[in-house]
Amino acid sequence: MMKPLNTAASLMPVLLLAANCQAATALPSYNLDEVIVTATRIFTPQSQVSSSTEVITREDIQKKNAQTLGDIIGSYAGVSVARESNRKSLSMRGVDAKYSLLLIDGMRMPSEPDKNYELDRIPLGNVERIEIVRGPSSALYGSDAMGGVVNIVTKVSPVRKVVVQTRQGMYWGDKKKREYYSLGLSSGKMGKVSFDVFGNTLHNSAVLKSDGTTYDPFGKRDYLAGNVLLQPTETDSLTFSASYLREDDREYSVFNSLMGPLKTNFRDDNKRTHYSVKYNKKLGGNDELNLKAYYNIWDKYNETQNRINGRYTNAVWGYYKTKGVDGYLSKTLSDKHKLVIGGEFRNELFKGTGIKTGQGAFSRVFHGVRYAGSETATDYYAAYIQDVFTPGKKLSLTTGIRYDGSSDFADRFSPKFGIVYNADDQWSFKANISTGFRVPSPNQLYLNLVVPRNGRMVSFVGNDNLKPEKSLMFDVSAERKYRKGKSKLTFFNSNFHDMINETYVATNKIQYENVAKARIYGIEASTEYAFSSKFSANLNYTYLNAENRDTDERLKNEARHKISAMLSYKPDENWGINLWADTYLDYRYQKSQTECYDKDYTMLNLNVNRKIGKNTTLTFGLDNLLDYKDDLLDYPGILWYVNCKFEF
Repeated sequence: MMKPLNTAASLMPVLLLAANCQAATALPSYNLDEVIVTATRIFTPQSQVSSSTEVITREDIQKKNAQTLGDIIGSYAGVSVARESNRKSLSMRGVDAKYSLLLIDGMRMPSEPDKNYELDRIPLGNVERIEIVRGPSSALYGSDAMGGVVNIVTKVSPVRKVVVQTRQGMYWGDKKKREYYSLGLSSGKMGKVSFDVFGNTLHNSAVLKSDGTTYDPFGKRDYLAGNVLLQPTETDSLTFSASYLREDDREYSVFNSLMGPLKTNFRDDNKRTHYSVKYNKKLGGNDELNLKAYYNIWDKYNETQNRINGRYTNAVWGYYKTKGVDGYLSKTLSDKHKLVIGGEFRNELFKGTGIKTGQGAFSRVFHGVRYAGSETATDYYAAYIQDVFTPGKKLSLTTGIRYDGSSDFADRFSPKFGIVYNADDQWSFKANISTGFRVPSPNQLYLNLVVPRNGRMVSFVGNDNLKPEKSLMFDVSAERKYRKGKSKLTFFNSNFHDMINETYVATNKIQYENVAKARIYGIEASTEYAFSSKFSANLNYTYLNAENRDTDERLKNEARHKISAMLSYKPDENWGINLWADTYLDYRYQKSQTECYDKDYTMLNLNVNRKIGKNTTLTFGLDNLLDYKDDLLDYPGILWYVNCKFEF
């Protein structure tokens, strides 16, 4: 307990002091008001958005030398990175990844049905900014956005550029490597056409625990993405996008069979393909028309092998296809009213040998064994309308409602109301109330798999009796701007009915079940301050209480307190030093049906970067500087790395 507390305590006084400091007049202005689109689908200054939002800029990504979304997103208030089944998993305001909608350039990204393990799969090499909307966004984005929205905005460079990056990492005292290579090409504007191409490859070695199981999946992940932008007129643009991901991972686990513990090799082979086209027409001012069509495929294969005799004990194939269209029109009706109206349709096909639906029966043969499979197809459709009403300079009201329907579940309306009151140039007060609705995913209904969990193989099954989830959420916040920074304090409360949760129903069996009533509430606090042009700092704190109101038990895989802090020092144009920490206190972790642990730990990280000439940046970094090791949470200790970036 003392180690994480001491780390947090050493950083907090410096950062809290920033809230009351008065900067000298010679200091440069601090960027206080980002423009954000995701929260309202209208270009809106962050201070006028009622929802709790965060913008991660390209500069923020570079400071932490972040390679994937999981490297950076967990340091912000209300957002955390849970450790689940040897991987990083997103949690926003106490609800896991299946409640948070992940978008790339405003479009649904291809992923597995539950999206639990996407943080390590989303590279940031071609990302310009990340917009986070905390709290319910169902009125605009539907059932998948009950917890919030993360929109990853890729960059289209206006100039010709080539960026090559290599990162060589190794665990301290171990020769196990983490190797990363990437290449980015930007054409710049060539008349009315421009294009960007980005690709990377990641290689991880196996890092073993004392029992012979692995801390993280190891193997290879390759990614390739490209955008072609066509601008026939000043007001019209057409963007064609495509991406491909190939992931071939291994995990060493143990399966408790009738013959005793069996050492297993679990292989996870995934292919992800995405195609999309987006049309945008500027209608004057901030008014615009957006139309999008996309086609996503996730092709998945798992197999389990006895590591002693080499025999294959199980194999599973799955296929998840999503195709859809969506669009919206933003229109300024008057000086006081800005309207957004839109709709969406998508079809999802989910088939595989790891689900039992009773529909579309087929079979596949792996390693001489025939496996039965089935499928399910669902149509989703929606329409929504939102009005941002500004009766005066200080007051803004946002009202919206969305209608969601599907071919398998009853229809539902999701309304929202938000208010912003800007008392003066420094103080703002905000509040939101909204409802949410989420139907069970195909995985939650029909899953029938054997998967690795916490170094052990367990049976994971769906439940076709699940009910849709419903929620009522509200939050209130106060924001204060300073000449060199800003601070924010938010209280949030979410009440869920029929919340879908993973439950151990036996020692080696997990099943999805409804929790009749659940409540999640807490506090988010953040402050940023630029002491000078060379030195800046930020501090984020989250208090969270997530409980099953039927049993009065805490929900699992969440921390009661999370403290994140960062110090950045840039003595000149060529040098940069960044130190940051994420502290989790009273983290409730469930290992098995009968084992539950409360953990306190801190991840302290450091990097030093040096610009060499015009084209080269060299970075040396240490992740987990305190050498925290934990076999339960899958932390193997210090990782050091050297990163070289070349720009031409």
